[in-house]
Amino acid sequence: MENTIVTNQEKLNLELDRIIKDGISNLRVISDFDRTLTKAFVKGKPRSSLLSILRDEKYLTLDYPAKAQVLFNYYHAIEIDPNVDIETKKAIMLERWTKHFKLLIDSWLSKHDIEQAMKSDNIEFRDGSLWLFDLSNEYNIPLVIMSASWLGYDGIYRYLKNFNKLYKTIHIVSNTFQWDRDGNAIDIQKPIIHSFNKDAKILFNLPFYHDIKNKKNIILLWDTIWDINMIEGFEYKNLIKIWFLNDNIDQQLEEFKKHYDIIITGDWSLSYVNKLIKKIINK
Repeated sequence: MENTIVTNQEKLNLELDRIIKDGISNLRVISDFDRTLTKAFVKGKPRSSLLSILRDEKYLTLDYPAKAQVLFNYYHAIEIDPNVDIETKKAIMLERWTKHFKLLIDSWLSKHDIEQAMKSDNIEFRDGSLWLFDLSNEYNIPLVIMSASWLGYDGIYRYLKNFNKLYKTIHIVSNTFQWDRDGNAIDIQKPIIHSFNKDAKILFNLPFYHDIKNKKNIILLWDTIWDINMIEGFEYKNLIKIWFLNDNIDQQLEEFKKHYDIIITGDWSLSYVNKLIKKIINK
């Protein structure tokens, strides 16, 4: 596939052979959500997150988009600055996420807003995502969705529900709002998940973790460089790292070919990922 680049075929074959030998019962998939399981571009326009639907389709107060843009302009520059060390970024991103959650609450975010926004035709699952969900369900492969989304658990849950994909094998790990009796957001549960702390530590106390912790062969799916943190803290035997390079391909491709097993470019489908899993299943 011209949109799929295997950076070291021999290394990938060895990793895959070991996973096949261990069997499907020892496999789990860990994935980001926005721009990984969903498309990065819809109708020719970039879609950075579930939150962009809420913002662009004007569900919240009139001043919300402008205030959100101010936060983005300040903090995103720090987020992508290679000269800022990771520990500093972690503290600054916690500050960013905390401020944006307060802005959402002050802008009258409600459950109804999320429910309606998740019906938008400006968000689409990446081709092959629905098949991945079905494979997870049919063959009892845990699929852990780890997301720093500002719409969090509620947004991802609602979008999966719209497609009847709320399988018991799919685990959503994301930020979770607290709601009042009228369904208005009043707080966010701690700890807050942001772009630099999506790792194993946030799973240890979750009910499902006991059931998956011994499945030590991992396929990791993500779309930003800092999502590699998702593997920190996990004990694993074999790991296949797959990166979705949705844009700025010419500027980034050669550098990232040095670090990742598979690179899928141009908002391409999950077909290669699903074929890998089918190889493991069918052996």
